[in-house]
Amino acid sequence: MKSSPIGLRIFLMGVLAAIFLLIATQAKANGIMQNEQSIYFSFNDAILSPVTKHKLDSIVRDIQARGDVKGVRVVGFADHVGSPSYNEKLSHKRADSVRNYLAAKGIKNATVADIRWFGDSLPATDCRENLSRPALIACLQNDRRVDIEIDYTIRMARAQ
Repeated sequence: MKSSPIGLRIFLMGVLAAIFLLIATQAKANGIMQNEQSIYFSFNDAILSPVTKHKLDSIVRDIQARGDVKGVRVVGFADHVGSPSYNEKLSHKRADSVRNYLAAKGIKNATVADIRWFGDSLPATDCRENLSRPALIACLQNDRRVDIEIDYTIRMARAQ
C-alpha cells in the first residue's frame, strides 16, 4: 500500500506533537515552565521589520528582568508556498535572524543557540485549497513565523 505525501505529513505532525507534549511534561516535572512568543514575517522574507524588532526588544527586556530563565530556543517556520527545500532554508534563515538579534541584545544563554526549523511541515493555518494566490498568501501569515520558547524555573510557594 502506497502512502500519500499528505498522509505522511499528517503522521509526522502527530509524532512531533507527541514529542513536544512529552518534552513539556518532562519540563514541568523538572520544575520548569515554558512561555512561547511568536514573531511573524512577510511572505518570502527573513528580514526583521521595525515592528518585529520592537516585539523582540520587549521579549529581551522581560528575559533580562527575570532571574529565572533557564533556556531560550528559537524555532523557525515557513508556509507551504514554494518547494519544501526552499521553505526549510527560509525557516532556518528566519530562526537565524531572530537568534542573532537576541544575541546582539545580550541574550547569550548557552541554549539560545538551540535553533530548529521545520519549513512548512508544521502549519498553524488551515486555508481552503481554492484560494487565489494573494488570498492564500494572506491566509498563511501565521505559518511564516519564528517561535521563541523561553524556559523559566517554577517558583514553588513555601509553606508558612
